[in-house]
Order: sequence, then C-alpha cells, then structure tokens
Amino acid sequence: TQITWAYSGAPINIILIRIMAPTILRRELSRWDLRHLFKTQKSNFMKNQIKHKSQFLPLLGISWLSCMILLQSSCQKYLDVKPDKTLVVPQTLADCQALADDYYNMNSSSPMAGEVGSDDYYVNSDDYSALSVQKDQQNYVWQKDALTYDGDWLSPYVAVYESNLILETLAKIPATAANAQQWNNLKGAALFYRAFAFSQLLPLYTKPYNKSTASTTPGIVLKLNTSISDKSTRANLQACYDQVFQDLKAASHLLPAVASKTTRPVKAAALGLLARVYLQTGNYQSGADFADSCLNVTPK
Repeated sequence: TQITWAYSGAPINIILIRIMAPTILRRELSRWDLRHLFKTQKSNFMKNQIKHKSQFLPLLGISWLSCMILLQSSCQKYLDVKPDKTLVVPQTLADCQALADDYYNMNSSSPMAGEVGSDDYYVNSDDYSALSVQKDQQNYVWQKDALTYDGDWLSPYVAVYESNLILETLAKIPATAANAQQWNNLKGAALFYRAFAFSQLLPLYTKPYNKSTASTTPGIVLKLNTSISDKSTRANLQACYDQVFQDLKAASHLLPAVASKTTRPVKAAALGLLARVYLQTGNYQSGADFADSCLNVTPK
C-alpha cells in the first residue's frame, strides 16, 4: 500500500491526503494502522524539528540582537517625526501664526442659520417651494422646531479652541523687543477670533439681550481655556456680552492698522465688531462711537 501524506504549518498537524493501493488489492487501513502511522511520523517530524532548531538557534540569537541594536539607534529619530502636523503641540510664534492663519476654521466656518433666517435674502412663494433642503425652508420662516445646520454650534467653538490654544502658548513665550510686534498681533488676533465666534453664537442660541434680565438669562458656554476635563456650563447672558466686549477692546489695542495678509484681522475689524455687538444689546450710543472709531482708523 502506498500512502501519500503532507504536513500542515504546525508540527503536530499531520494530514492524510490520499490512500492509494494497487489495482488488484485495495483495503482500508484500520484505526490501529492510522494511529500507528501518525504516531511514528509525528515522532520523526518532531526529531527533525528539534535538530533544525538546534542548528539555527545561534543564528536567530545573532539576528535578534542585530535588529535590537538597529532599532535602538533609529527609533528615536523616527518617533521625533510627527505622522500628522495636527499632532504637533504649538510652542513657537510661528506655530501660533499657523493656527491664526487657519482660514477654514477662523474665517469661513460661520453658522448658517442666522444668515438664512436674516432679511439679507428674499424669495417668493414659488422659489420657497422649490428649495430642496428642508432646513432652508424652516429656518427662512423661523419655524419653531426648525432643523439645525451641521456645524452651527460646533464650528465657532473650534475657532474658540484654537484661539485659546494661541493665548495659552503665548503665555509661555516671553514678549521681547525683538518679537513684540508679532506677539501683540497674535494675541490680538486670538482675542478677536474668540470674540467673533461668541458674537455669532449669542444671537442664535440665547434670548435677545435685555439689560434688566441679562444677569439671570442663560447665555452660551464661555470656554476660555483648552481643557477638555472642565464641565461645560452656560454663563449668564450679561457675562457673555461682557467677555465679548473685553476681548474686542483688548484686541483693538493690539492689532495693526494694516495686516500683511488680507485674511488676518486688523484694528478696524475689532472696532467694527464692537459697534455691531453694542447695537445687538441696544446700546446705540456706544455702537455709534465705535463705528466712528472704525471709520477713522488711518492705515500707516
């Protein structure tokens, strides 16, 4: 009887593939035959494995030691390189400038509901019925249970987070005569962007400002640091507007009259936003005063 068999990858697995017998005499192997066959072949296979391992063990040890030496010498350099720039922790003024120049999050990610629900657009009945997005119809007519736009709450807080990150990084970098201009511009930009984000959230997610009730009316979450462990709670409406005024007034003294890039905030932007927010609170005199200051900024 001729028996053809093969091993699998593991040394203890022996697989009987095919039993071939002469044409004249065929018989099935008994269970004892099979057990004896497997036992014998397994024993021979294990002996060969031990023999081969004893030959290659010194080589494996040398290879392993060589690999460890190479890894130890190159591991540190490899880990120093960040696989993604977003993983880099800001440490320099250049890092802060890169955050401030994040055009998508700082300049163009504004809530949509306020714009759709404003009187900047007018559509007739036919155009209104033809709007394909349901939330556009709902927000245009100020429907009470209107669907919100993705990012209307999130996007401003991304700008708030990046602004706070800039401010916290600047607190660790001493302002000197050599870097004073850039340091001041960056701090002013961070304060401006944070105030701008808050000013966009307030009309959408709070009641209209009323001086007599503002201190007891819920406002928005005033996030003034980058900690993710702090519990988010809503400040009162008066505290929210006071923070916006404080940030913008400080920014107006730090920002330049003319920016080196058109996407960066300037002094007039801070003064103009002050005028707008004062108008939101019904303080028309302060709104007019800051509007005049904005118009009177002279580029140098």
